[in-house]
Amino acid sequence: MASGVRSITLSLGLGAFLVLNGAFAADPAGSTGKLVRLRFSDPAQLEALNTSGQYEVVEVKGDRAIAIQHPAPTAGKLAAVLAKRVSLAEAGVAGLETVLENVDDQLAQFRAQGNVGKYHTYASALAELADLCSNYPNLLKSESIGKSYEGRDLMAVRLTGSAGLEAEKPKVLIFGLMHAREWISAELPFYLLRYLLTNYGKDPEATKIVDNLSIYILPVSNPDGLEYSQTQFKMWRKNRSPQDGGTGVDVNRNFTVGFGAGSSDYVDSDVYHGKAPNSELETRAFCSLFEREKFIASLSFHSYSELVLYSWGKDTSLPPDAVELTKRGKAMADLNGYTPGQVARILYTAGGATDDTFYQTYGAWAFTFELGTEFVPADKKIEPICKQNLPAVLLFLKTAIDSARPTTGIARQDRPKISNFFSLYDIYPLK
Repeated sequence: MASGVRSITLSLGLGAFLVLNGAFAADPAGSTGKLVRLRFSDPAQLEALNTSGQYEVVEVKGDRAIAIQHPAPTAGKLAAVLAKRVSLAEAGVAGLETVLENVDDQLAQFRAQGNVGKYHTYASALAELADLCSNYPNLLKSESIGKSYEGRDLMAVRLTGSAGLEAEKPKVLIFGLMHAREWISAELPFYLLRYLLTNYGKDPEATKIVDNLSIYILPVSNPDGLEYSQTQFKMWRKNRSPQDGGTGVDVNRNFTVGFGAGSSDYVDSDVYHGKAPNSELETRAFCSLFEREKFIASLSFHSYSELVLYSWGKDTSLPPDAVELTKRGKAMADLNGYTPGQVARILYTAGGATDDTFYQTYGAWAFTFELGTEFVPADKKIEPICKQNLPAVLLFLKTAIDSARPTTGIARQDRPKISNFFSLYDIYPLK
């Protein structure tokens, strides 16, 4: 990685963390971990922390990073192995200091009030999707794409209008809440959905988008994790599937492409990749949906850091369509004010994630927005964050219409026909 590639300016939001420090006693089930900050001189040091089993890097700013340091096992052979890994990883960084003793205290406001404020719960998300489908039956249909370990539906809706033959329309996927604690990532899908539905037939741009695409929207991709995070007020990241010696897999490290790169084989790690690629029900549900629908593009929402991300996450090499990915990423970042870049080059190695697999295996233009400057912003910030990102999301949708596929992925004879509804460059010329 070239020097200076991490010279991006992000807000650490440490003031809020420090104010909350010590405000509440630790959860009876035990703290998720402590928040620490550090300095590094080589990106490989961040990968060493992530793979050590005890750290999860959550933000990078220049040569500084914020990480969650998880409790370490205290007995047994595994404890000794992890202790050695952690010691080696820590030896490569400087200025390691605690910012917040209990990272769960970032949810202190919600814990104190006993609810999640204006954020969607899993139940309220299902209810709103049902209401929207009832109110817009000619535009919207719901579908469960699969079940979680605890039996919750991964509920999606398909939005499309009347123009053209549905079978010929390009299909796109937009999804959020793959990581349980990233509550804001479920809000933008709902904001987009309401915007397109209420403006259909009134605003020419929204009408063209809905008429000329089949848009699949899945606001909550990890319902079990969300339920746990919101009912226990914990900064939980993974799903809730039982594992040997622990609970949960980071679904966004469980996909095939780059599996194991930059993630951990320690089950209690927040970035535990699972026993094998596609071991999780959520992962398999996404892959089955992609195989069936052959999406031309996908956009996922995470938090936080104000980034527009694209492949590769598995390593720092350039993908085959690097020029086009960069052009599209920059065009979207110009609209939301975020920093665009390749995951492994501006953050850290993150193999087994959705974007790499959706791009390489299924031939989709795959992007991720890292929303805001904290995992769970105060709920008064929900609408401003959504409003800030809406133009970039609309551009993502417009570029999916009449767009050629990447050079990767499904064989050309298997690719769905794309009708020439109207030219991409008549809407928004990429420069």
